[in-house]
Amino acid sequence: MKLYSSNANAMTVAKTRLLQAYPWYGVLIQRLNTVEVGEEFFEKNGFAGSVIGTDGVKVFYDKPKFEALKPNEQLHLVAQQVVRCTLSHYSRLGTKEKRRWNTAGVIVANGMLDEEKIGSRPQDEPFVQEMKGLSAEQVYMKLKEMPQEEQEQMAGSGMSCVMPPGADKEKGKPGEGDGDGDTESDWRDAQQSAQETELNWKVAMEQAALQMKKRGLTSSGMDLSVKEMRKSKSDWRDRLRQLLTIKGDSTWARPNKRFIGRGMYLPSIKKSRLGHLVFAIDTSGSIGSEMLSLFAGEINEILNACDEWPEKVSVIWADCEVKGVEEQEGVLSLTPKGGGGTAFQPTFDYVKENDMEPQILFYLTDLCGDSPRDPKDYPVIWVVPEEYKGMYGQGVKWGELVVVEGVGANG
Repeated sequence: MKLYSSNANAMTVAKTRLLQAYPWYGVLIQRLNTVEVGEEFFEKNGFAGSVIGTDGVKVFYDKPKFEALKPNEQLHLVAQQVVRCTLSHYSRLGTKEKRRWNTAGVIVANGMLDEEKIGSRPQDEPFVQEMKGLSAEQVYMKLKEMPQEEQEQMAGSGMSCVMPPGADKEKGKPGEGDGDGDTESDWRDAQQSAQETELNWKVAMEQAALQMKKRGLTSSGMDLSVKEMRKSKSDWRDRLRQLLTIKGDSTWARPNKRFIGRGMYLPSIKKSRLGHLVFAIDTSGSIGSEMLSLFAGEINEILNACDEWPEKVSVIWADCEVKGVEEQEGVLSLTPKGGGGTAFQPTFDYVKENDMEPQILFYLTDLCGDSPRDPKDYPVIWVVPEEYKGMYGQGVKWGELVVVEGVGANG
């Protein structure tokens, strides 16, 4: 039985079909207000050529282009917006290159929809069989490692996009103010909005899952989305970003242009430079290449968004002893050296003996080693694969723990 009239528009039909055939997705799509937009909207948001997109609150679509698709292709793209919202792709961009991040998210969503055989994936939609089951961050790093030509070809494909909440609101020009604080303030506002949207989605997903189970309706997509959502965690990337945020003092030398138009003359922020960063890598064999690649990629994304490269970046390779030390500039590159047992104290001894005085020391490890001695007078961040987080408190008993989720040991 059809629940829509014969003259209903294509979007209404697709949403109704989704509700009939795939209730989990159909219930959740009702949360998203549908907004008709033109080509200029997607172009303004950096996704020229897109047909459909979401910011976690609304679904934006180019009606003529959407109506030109086959009904099952329309169904697929509408379901895809739900997947991207349940996985919070709109709030996990951070400092990543947004077109590559968008493509990574599309590949993940298309993999899930392929698994459940929802609709028909349009020909231009990116799909990589070997990447099914990976997180968007993992796919992002694999895309980044591709040859430039393949990256550009992949980034230019696809019909949909994801944007931060409030994509349809008027904003100032990117970078306006030349360091006056606009970018940082806008980023904070966007993050707060994204966090609120994410919380609302978590509540909605729990309610929808309960409703489906009462009706005896389950799906692999629902189970996976709810499982991911229920993980009690703080995003390690956000914590790294907080740690590497350049602090500064206010200055009246340049007024904050954000407020001049409102008749207010306020100081801007004069940013200082990051000092000496030290990255100690446990090369005993427990830290895999995938984790090293993911971690280095995230650090580079954050540092590239800073005004200047830190004063100094050192990488220490160590197993039961220090195997090598590198000074790096312009990009963090992690290629392991070593392979023996694990001991942490030699690294800290090396730092002290060579007067390194780090602003922060990051130690990538599985924590399976002899405990280092007393806490240091500089911040120490233990970066650990999720499967080893329970080791904290057994050997290592001080410093901050940051758990890299979704990437196991030995990559």
